[in-house]
Amino acid sequence: MSTTTFVAELELAPGTHIGAVQESPYLSLIVGTLGRRRELERALTSFTQQTMADFEVLIIDQNPEGYLDDIIARFSEALDIRRIRTERGLSHARNIGLQHARGTVAGFPDDDCWYGPDVCQRVADYFASMPGLTLLTGRTLDAGGRESLSGDYRGSEGPICRRDVFRTGNSNTFFLRRGVISSVGGFDEGLGVGAPQGLQSGEETDLVIRCLDQDLRTYYDPSFTVFHDQVCVDRTESSLRRTREYSAGFGYLIRKHGFGPLYFTYRITRSVTRAAIQAAQFDFWNARIRLNWAVGTARGFFHRRPESMAAVKEDDLPQ
Repeated sequence: MSTTTFVAELELAPGTHIGAVQESPYLSLIVGTLGRRRELERALTSFTQQTMADFEVLIIDQNPEGYLDDIIARFSEALDIRRIRTERGLSHARNIGLQHARGTVAGFPDDDCWYGPDVCQRVADYFASMPGLTLLTGRTLDAGGRESLSGDYRGSEGPICRRDVFRTGNSNTFFLRRGVISSVGGFDEGLGVGAPQGLQSGEETDLVIRCLDQDLRTYYDPSFTVFHDQVCVDRTESSLRRTREYSAGFGYLIRKHGFGPLYFTYRITRSVTRAAIQAAQFDFWNARIRLNWAVGTARGFFHRRPESMAAVKEDDLPQ
């Protein structure tokens, strides 16, 4: 697979606080993007407002040629920014970003999230103060301070374990020590948004579990937050389809990592029970959402993928 890379040549005015000319940035922010301009501009603006200087931004561009040219040019004077064009798929975008990243720690902000001014500094502080830390995660909030992607975060900070791995953050808050990729592997390209077989979620949790399986040090802190818009679920068939595709990723993940039939039965039973309660309350739309979640989870749990797609090849990742 071929990629083309755009590197902005930067000259910063004295006193500029963004690290645009560092040879080895401490952080690499890898942003896969497709079909969003306004949201990407918001994200990039938030990066220019960081109190820490030592990072780079990699735009993994999956748009038509020229779609982001003006935005990249506009921010090239304030950020150490590179654009890499790839085929579609979020996990694929992140793996390509990891191949090109120069930082010792990589983050994976979505193109519709944005950072408070101290996010990069806090990440640097975590990794500096916790020797051997491999992976940091936190929570995502919307502009009003409400949970934006998951309402079931764990309340206490501390190491991540398998029993609460689904309650300890999502990829917008992930910061990973890049050197572990050669042993852990990158994102599974058969999972996540744009995956070819409809398993549209689970790629970040899959990576966390592989870190746990190697006894690497992980840490979750609910006070560490990144902003992200609320996921809008309208009352359409496309929303039901999206629910099935996202839950299929979850179902596949719990089988892949051996959570077992009892855990699978528990999650299906919980979804169906909640659907029945909502139907009894005449909330038929959310009952349908719950049932579609159960159907998608079952489809993913029993799904079989070709062996060639089951993992990212180690040769494709940074050493």
